Amino acid sequence: MNKKGSTLLIALTILIFAFLMGSMLIFSARSRRFERNEFVEHMNLYYAAESGIIKAYHRLKNNSFERRFYFPKKTCKIKGNINSINYEVSLTDGRDSKSHSVLISSTAYFGSREITIDAKAYFKRREKIIENNPYYLKREIYELWELAYIK
Repeated sequence: MNKKGSTLLIALTILIFAFLMGSMLIFSARSRRFERNEFVEHMNLYYAAESGIIKAYHRLKNNSFERRFYFPKKTCKIKGNINSINYEVSLTDGRDSKSHSVLISSTAYFGSREITIDAKAYFKRREKIIENNPYYLKREIYELWELAYIK
């Protein structure tokens, strides 16, 4: 009788140990899945905000050719949507005495989460490009812009 009781106790201990190990494995898998989903959501927000900056930068470059020297008079807004993530970009005149620049701020929203990325677009020439200047082609004017991200 003594042997049957000890066998039952050992089997019960092994069963409890297996149950605990299985519970820890399920908890670990759930927490890793949650962390992965958070990381993927953060990266999607980041890339949506960055695509807003790139879209605004290219729009700025296109307008600089059509208007010869484009700076927003006040804050200009661009809105968009990428894979159900909304983003909003604002362009603000950032000129000072040393450089001609435009501040670009892009914010991406998904549910209650949001991320903001800031950048500055610099125009490399100090003088205004005039309408009848034959020396600048569209491609050359595109190359006069430079984009720098602000940390």
